[in-house]
Amino acid sequence: MSYVAQQVKVPAEDWAAYDWSGRAIKRNRVEIRSAFGFRECTEEDQAQLGEWLATELCGVEMNRDRLAEAVVVRCRGDRMEPPTPGRIARLVGSPSTPSRNCSARTP
Repeated sequence: MSYVAQQVKVPAEDWAAYDWSGRAIKRNRVEIRSAFGFRECTEEDQAQLGEWLATELCGVEMNRDRLAEAVVVRCRGDRMEPPTPGRIARLVGSPSTPSRNCSARTP
């Protein structure tokens, strides 16, 4: 934690005391997206990501970790904040419940 605090030039105590679930983090995320030219990922974006996975990747890549990584890379390339890790997991599926996006493409 002190390493990250040092990187952003904030005292470690302030970093530890930051409210990671309140209104401040939401406002800060908006400011960060704006500063770097990114936008929030919408439900429509997630649907398009699912279609992209199904048509472009699921036939050639079955490793869910690499598929999740590809989603994040795609989002960054599109200047879009990636979905949460849980939503990405749902997009690519899990071993026990394969995603409709990739399971429809597997033999």
